[in-house]
Amino acid sequence: MRHGDRYPIGSLARVVAGYSKPESVLHMLRALLGDSVFHRAFRQYANEWQYKHPMPYDLFNTFENVAGRKLDWFWTPWFYTTWTLDQAVARVEPSGDSVAITVRDRGFVPMPVRLAVTRADGSVERLEIPVDVWLADRTSTTVEVVGKPEVVRVEIDPEKDFADVDRSNNVWERKAESGTGGT
Repeated sequence: MRHGDRYPIGSLARVVAGYSKPESVLHMLRALLGDSVFHRAFRQYANEWQYKHPMPYDLFNTFENVAGRKLDWFWTPWFYTTWTLDQAVARVEPSGDSVAITVRDRGFVPMPVRLAVTRADGSVERLEIPVDVWLADRTSTTVEVVGKPEVVRVEIDPEKDFADVDRSNNVWERKAESGTGGT
């Protein structure tokens, strides 16, 4: 939604904003909605707007109608701002038979957090922190994982579906010598 003339001529930002960012945003939207809903919405949009002159809101409204939910929290930062997404595993603290995993939102773009929690026996538990946590103006949240065997790895967005600007803080691994720790 930012006019192309706001970027300097010859600027890489002009290319990224015009081509790479829309592709990334659609990829994230597909990951959020699932393949079936995404493809159904995209087909409906194409059928409704062929040979016409749609505006961005037409795309937004079609996807919201097909998905059956509001997505303003998604459209606004990705299409109207230059904000970034940066989620991080801030702390992992064992306490008895549970582990408290603190996730910090270091960027301005709200997105759900998809966690893969790996245990010592190799089993992986998937958790999702809903986007509502970040929409409530919180900068961090903690989830508790209960049970044995112990947690040895926590990773945010293991499929790499979301455009996180700093993936170096998306993984926590247990330190062999101490068995606990954080980033």
